[in-house]
Amino acid sequence: MMAMSGDTSDSRTVADRFLVLYYDDDLDRVREAAQLCTGTAKSRLEGEIKFMDGAPPPEAADRLNATFRLLYQRSTPAEAMYVYRVHLRTPDTGQLFARLVLVQEGGRWVVSRFDEKERTL
Repeated sequence: MMAMSGDTSDSRTVADRFLVLYYDDDLDRVREAAQLCTGTAKSRLEGEIKFMDGAPPPEAADRLNATFRLLYQRSTPAEAMYVYRVHLRTPDTGQLFARLVLVQEGGRWVVSRFDEKERTL
């Protein structure tokens, strides 16, 4: 079911941190999340940063206020995958799921792939 290793908690810490930063909806925090990425995940966030750059920051009332619940995890010493249910406090959002794949790069865990799927109600 789940393969566990000594590095699993480190990869989970990075995955959790990434989600907190990414869903903060603040450009500086998204930039910080991009620093935890490589590969396609980094390309995706760099594109989103370019899109957000120059836009006014969201008002406090408009922030996403996201919470997360881990649904699935799998890891080896070189790769880890986590699937989360993302709870956004917005009335128009269906069920949102995020999948993160992390790899070891330069002796640290980084997010290499990041996908979201929304299931409408």
